[in-house]
Amino acid sequence: NIYTYNSYGLIVSMGFIGEYNKIKSSFGLSIENLGYIIKSYTAFNLPTPLLYRFSFNHVRESFIIGYDLVYSKNDRDYKHIICFQFHIDEKIKFRFSDSSYLSNLQVDNNDYNFLSGFAMGLDVQLKSIMFDVGFINLGIAGPAYGISIKFLKN
Repeated sequence: NIYTYNSYGLIVSMGFIGEYNKIKSSFGLSIENLGYIIKSYTAFNLPTPLLYRFSFNHVRESFIIGYDLVYSKNDRDYKHIICFQFHIDEKIKFRFSDSSYLSNLQVDNNDYNFLSGFAMGLDVQLKSIMFDVGFINLGIAGPAYGISIKFLKN
């Protein structure tokens, strides 16, 4: 529901992750946003933003390095994401990443083009609740923020 517009759809994402413990790494493949829009909120019947993702993560002693290669079927374009996640302690994680998502949206007169696609986040666990706060720079469109709360089983 966006303002007075309504939209309905059936969407699913699925994937698998394989671990290779010998090198402390994992590999993943996924299909995301596979589905059908039953009622679009626009006059155009746009397809769902179907994505194919390959992921690689390597665990070091105090941090994780991650890389994602994402193919957007709608845009017929590849995006690259690199991420570093640091374990401050058992209950706090800090991460930052950069992606090529906005490289084709940069403008010549913006001194901060190099920050387009930069993101960072913080996970904090308090007893049985996990708080996740994230931020991404969308270039000239400005920043976007996200907050999620996850209730953990004891």
